[in-house]
Amino acid sequence: MSEPKKKVLIVGAGIAGLTLAIILKKTGIDCDIIEKKETFGPNRSGIVLDSRAFKSLQALSLSPEIQKHASEINFACISDHMGKTLARCNLSRISLKNCPNLSIPRGTLLKALSHYLGEREIWMNTTIQDIQNKDTDVEVTFSDGSQGNYVLVVGTDGIQSQIRSMFFSKNIRQYAGYSCWRFLARQVEGIEPNSAFELWGRGKRFGIVPLRHGTIGCYGTFNSQPGLNYDGQEKVEKLKSQFADFGGIVPEILEQIHHPNDILFDDIQNVYLNSWINGRILLIGDAAHALTPNFGQGAGLAIEDAARISQYLNFSSTLLSGLSKFDSREKNRVRKIQYYAHQLGRFAQMSSWIGCAIRNLVIRIIPNYVLLKTAKRAFFKE
Repeated sequence: MSEPKKKVLIVGAGIAGLTLAIILKKTGIDCDIIEKKETFGPNRSGIVLDSRAFKSLQALSLSPEIQKHASEINFACISDHMGKTLARCNLSRISLKNCPNLSIPRGTLLKALSHYLGEREIWMNTTIQDIQNKDTDVEVTFSDGSQGNYVLVVGTDGIQSQIRSMFFSKNIRQYAGYSCWRFLARQVEGIEPNSAFELWGRGKRFGIVPLRHGTIGCYGTFNSQPGLNYDGQEKVEKLKSQFADFGGIVPEILEQIHHPNDILFDDIQNVYLNSWINGRILLIGDAAHALTPNFGQGAGLAIEDAARISQYLNFSSTLLSGLSKFDSREKNRVRKIQYYAHQLGRFAQMSSWIGCAIRNLVIRIIPNYVLLKTAKRAFFKE
């Protein structure tokens, strides 16, 4: 990248932003990273990193630190809402060689990534007050009144991206038709330590991902109108009532939930953009292409984005040509993953009695190798 020696600004210290900052630091490119939150906060959800994300971390020599806090996920299981198994797939058959699938609390992953940077290199509790996207650089004024000039500004500030709202189309978030609760709980008897699984009901699902230290990451999705908001203890009551008809280990897990602050609740949305670049402004991760959390691709794509953009910039004659190549080549790959993840969600969220009966029958009778082959073609093929 033949540009004057200038800084890169990363807006958002999430998974994509921290990974990109680490890569730039390793390649000798100076950068600032800002985050609107005061702290990374407590762990309230678990995430899955597939084998491609692990490969990217491995290439950056980040995998040892991450693995210390993660669990391997070797199987994916689907059951009906009462816990009767419909399918059990060996994920190692579609994983990259020597690259396991991992589960880890999101907050733990952020702290592990920030460990490579040092706390002083992240400006917490900081936002952008004004930004001027010029031909030769980007002038930025921050919320504390300070200013800076940058050769590139990268928006890694998630689905509610401030950068996207300032420089890209505003009405590009599409509601997927369902909302999601997420929380952590203690391990209960009957959960296989290396298996992630979902219980499928009528218009709703309950998912469980084993984590380390006797903890599990849980989520519950249900078909709904967008914009629901539950305050205080109502959040706990709605979660429990929504899945009161589920059997298996779900009731025992729900009994543990008492405090609304332990639960995250969000609408599930996709973000579709025709382009991820605007001059010297770039979006990556959920800011560019948020997708439904089916098959655990969100965090992995954020890491892959950071790794791939650095490669395009390093091997392009100019910064702008590198951005253009990244935008044109990666967008189609990610759009395909978004499509298949969305279709999987629609299939799993069926609500009619007949539709669910057919859905469960199809999952039960299709051979596991067919399910795995379909998943590999959808999510892992370039």
